[in-house]
Amino acid sequence: MEAFDSDSEKPKNTAEMTDRRGYFRLQDRVTLDYEKFAEGCNEIDPYSNEFSVSPQLKLLNELHKLESDSRHLLHPIMEQNRQVGQYLKSMSKRISYISNFITTASNGTPPHPTHDISLSEGGVAFDAEENLSLGQLIHLKLVLFPSLTHIAAIGKVSYSKQHSSVAGIATFRIGIEFEHITDPDRGQIAKHIMQEQSRMRRKQQTLSSK
Repeated sequence: MEAFDSDSEKPKNTAEMTDRRGYFRLQDRVTLDYEKFAEGCNEIDPYSNEFSVSPQLKLLNELHKLESDSRHLLHPIMEQNRQVGQYLKSMSKRISYISNFITTASNGTPPHPTHDISLSEGGVAFDAEENLSLGQLIHLKLVLFPSLTHIAAIGKVSYSKQHSSVAGIATFRIGIEFEHITDPDRGQIAKHIMQEQSRMRRKQQTLSSK
C-alpha cells in the first residue's frame, strides 16, 4: 500500500488530489491521538483492549457497524416500500444523534480539532514533535468534524521527515499507511471525504455566482 507524498507535494485545494492507490485525499482538521506499539505486540484489532480505547469508543464503533451493515439495504427498501424506507432512514439519523451524544457525554465537552492532516481511505499524514522510525506500528484515534465520527486504526510509518522548526522545536511530517482498519471505519472516512467535497463544490459555486 502506498502512503501519502511528502508535505511538499500536498494538494493546494481541499479535496482534489488522490494518493497513489487512487483514494481521494483530503486536507482536513481533526482530533488525532496516537500511541506506538509496545515491543512484542502483534494485535490487529484497532478496538482491542491492548490499546487505550474507551468503552464509549467501542460502543460508537458498534453503532457505526450497524449503520454500515444496513445502509446498502435502504435504497431497495425505499423502492419497494417508501414508508418502511423512511422509517429506517430516521433510525439511521437516531444512531447518528446517539453517537454524538455519547461523544459529548463521555468527555463532558465536545472534542475540538488538534491537527492539520492529509486523509484518505488508505492512510493519513500529520505533524508530530517526534521522529518516528520507518515501519513503526502505531495505533491511531481520529475524530472527524463536524459529524464527530470516531475512527480507530492500526498503521505503519511510511515516512518521517523534518520540515520545520519553531522556537528551536523540530516538527516532523509523518506518513501513515493503514494496516488494519474496520470496513465501517473506512466507510466513514469515504463518506466524510465525499461530504467535504460536496461542501467545497457548493461553496465554490456560491462564490462564483456572486
